[in-house]
Amino acid sequence: MPSTVHPASGPLFVRKLHLGRRLDLYNRELSWLDFNERVLQEAENSSTPLGERLNFMSIFSSNMDEFFRVRVATQQRLLHLDATALRKLDFHPRQVLEAIHHRVQQPQERFESVFQQEILPSLRANGVVLADEDHVPPEFESVLHGLFKDKVQPFLNPIMLDRKTRQLRLRDAYLYLAILHVGTAWNKNLDNHIKALKGISCQFNIVGLLTESQKKDLFHAGIRYQNFAQLSEMEMLGFYHSCDLLLS
Repeated sequence: MPSTVHPASGPLFVRKLHLGRRLDLYNRELSWLDFNERVLQEAENSSTPLGERLNFMSIFSSNMDEFFRVRVATQQRLLHLDATALRKLDFHPRQVLEAIHHRVQQPQERFESVFQQEILPSLRANGVVLADEDHVPPEFESVLHGLFKDKVQPFLNPIMLDRKTRQLRLRDAYLYLAILHVGTAWNKNLDNHIKALKGISCQFNIVGLLTESQKKDLFHAGIRYQNFAQLSEMEMLGFYHSCDLLLS
């Protein structure tokens, strides 16, 4: 199916000839943004019930999050193709990224406007108040800490990101947490931590000499890890600053 850029329709339309028929195709990333803008329009409709408007806001926001984590990330990777491979693409990824940059600004501003000026006041009028971490009533703090510890923390996926993990390939649509384990002696609970992390997509940085048995356990648990037997004081300080979770 040969294709040519359609000059009359701009750089993000492409004309393809298939079985003698001319097909004018729009870039799929921008088409997806058009779809998500339709979701935003439903949220902006004041005749839609408040709960449904809030649901449409949530869908729009999660869609945009996935769009950048997956589709924009793919376009960024395509930029690293060589010239021959780039010529085979219908659209140059740099053109697509520039178009995305210009297209997402206005819908995001509309999203913020309708949320701040319409949704939040309507929620307050119905007795629903949203509080961030800086404005939580003191009587709810212990309850929230308990909910986080019991319902959220067990599902966090730990991974350590620093200059030494430069070759690490992160998977799209995953959230990552930096984790550091200091010490490998029997009293450091490394064996229990390995069992707890089994099946979790993580980069486990371990300071201290690993035994062959511990290495085998890490392998069978499917844990991506790096082991550091000796670190300077500055290197250790860097690990402390860059980790989100410290085990020792």
